[in-house]
Amino acid sequence: MEHAASVYGAHTFEGECAKENVGSGKVLQKLGMKYDHSSSYTKHDGSATYESDVYVLELEK
Repeated sequence: MEHAASVYGAHTFEGECAKENVGSGKVLQKLGMKYDHSSSYTKHDGSATYESDVYVLELEK
């Protein structure tokens, strides 16, 4: 994220994981991301849709 911020000027980062994937949510939190909202996503082949949690981190400019 630091690289994306310094090279590309990115300052907002978003991560999404399935609600049932508690471990991934913990990883996003350890990165400093905060829970933002609930959502859902569908696999590329359309075979399944998952309820998800979206986390956001905004770096200072």
